[in-house]
Amino acid sequence: MMASVILIVILGGAAMYVSKKFLPRIVSQGGKNIHILETTYLGPRKMVHLLKVGEKKLLIGSTGDNIAMLADVTDALTNKTAES
Repeated sequence: MMASVILIVILGGAAMYVSKKFLPRIVSQGGKNIHILETTYLGPRKMVHLLKVGEKKLLIGSTGDNIAMLADVTDALTNKTAES
């Protein structure tokens, strides 16, 4: 009985690890015009995404309840890569 409980806990932990490790890669495969360049996790259900939509680069913030455009960073990132 105890071995069964331990096995279930181990399998649950492995499933959580695999889903956190590989799910963002599967989800980020979008269409032809919208690409997720980077995602930074700020806390539980709080993220900042850098998107490329056509030739524009947008900074988007998302929580469990809301999604908001924070800034258009096309010029800032273009100038930074030109200086490098």
